[in-house]
Amino acid sequence: MRYSRVLHYFVALVAGSYAGSVFAVELVATVGQGVEVTDNIHDTENKKSSEIISTTTLVTEATHRSQVLDLTLNYEMSHLRHKQGHLDNTNTVVGAGNVTWYIVPGRIQWFVSEIENYSIVDRRLADSTDNRAQSSSWSTGPKVNVPIGQVDSATFDAVYTQSSNDSNENDDANNDDAVDDNKSIVSSGSVGWSHLLSETKRFSIKYSKSKTNFEDNANNTKSSGIEGTLNAQTASGSFVVGIGTTRFDIDSGDSTRADSFELQYTKRWSSSVVSISAQKELTDTVSIFQDQEQSQSLPFEDAVIRTTFDASYSRPIFGALTTLDMSTSYQEEEFQTLENMQRIKTFDIGVTHRLVEHISLFTTYNYQWTQFDFIDIKRIDREHTLSLGGDYRVNKELTFTLSATADVRQVGSEASTDHSNVSKNSLALAVDYQFL
Repeated sequence: MRYSRVLHYFVALVAGSYAGSVFAVELVATVGQGVEVTDNIHDTENKKSSEIISTTTLVTEATHRSQVLDLTLNYEMSHLRHKQGHLDNTNTVVGAGNVTWYIVPGRIQWFVSEIENYSIVDRRLADSTDNRAQSSSWSTGPKVNVPIGQVDSATFDAVYTQSSNDSNENDDANNDDAVDDNKSIVSSGSVGWSHLLSETKRFSIKYSKSKTNFEDNANNTKSSGIEGTLNAQTASGSFVVGIGTTRFDIDSGDSTRADSFELQYTKRWSSSVVSISAQKELTDTVSIFQDQEQSQSLPFEDAVIRTTFDASYSRPIFGALTTLDMSTSYQEEEFQTLENMQRIKTFDIGVTHRLVEHISLFTTYNYQWTQFDFIDIKRIDREHTLSLGGDYRVNKELTFTLSATADVRQVGSEASTDHSNVSKNSLALAVDYQFL
């Protein structure tokens, strides 16, 4: 867990910049306790096992804004306990932290940021506790902006990033070579030029280089790329349009080159919001290699061409007390070394209704379509998830939440034949108390 590292940087910056002065931080802290009952803890078609999961959470939020320092911390720490003992107890951390020190406001700044996540390891398997792992990533470095005239400026930055992904495998006590996580270190830098076309439009171009070192030296990578971006604020909404090209070289001798693009559009009117984004990039990722001889999943660092499309829409319906939220997304990942292809389509719709002043009801539906075009497996999985529930806000500090969830996953042995259904039902009750 890297949470303490961000706090250490934060304390050092505060001590250096605010000695002898008052430092105001807005702090919110909430503790929660939840109980979930499920009828299929292992997400299997047969031999279902019931389980009672107890979850204790602590959510912390801290913010500070000034001419010298910006601080944002938002973390949720949880401890999961399984009463029947079907799975091991688990500690998780989800959230992000960022501290920015404006050494020379508008010219030179130094940042420290971190992301903690708890996500699926292998999408070919069900989304269960034993198929999730903790990942951590923190970055630090300076950013410099040098004005050149009234409408032009040069930008420079150097960023150091360290990431780790828990293997989520049981360590062998007799194996001295057991590894708890997989680490990577990325050193990158860029130089750019920005031109103000008008009060609402800005064009920028940037050249960047980076080097990634993994624990497996044969997969270390170097990359270089150039991209151009146009930002515009218009009466029709805000736009971001970018194109570029990137080259990846791997120490093993393989190389990859891909064109990239980025498109973002956001429109707000009255109480409705629509947002559209599309992106194609060449990057590195940790994928999963299925070792048939050892019968285990192994993490594998690889270059991937990732294409994503996201669209969302939110607006009140039937009056101000009911809100409709809809979103859809598409993601395509082409792994360069393993020569695997993974495509994911998702659709979400949710309705929230405030019944009375202290009680709100909600319903959500999620559909996910996943295609695996791998060397060792070719199939399509489909998953439907429906949730119903409500919140009872006793007062500003105390909230009760009750929800019921039904999930059905159709697992295909091949792309078009022989589907098996894996169903799971859950009932959850949670209470949250904000004490700060």
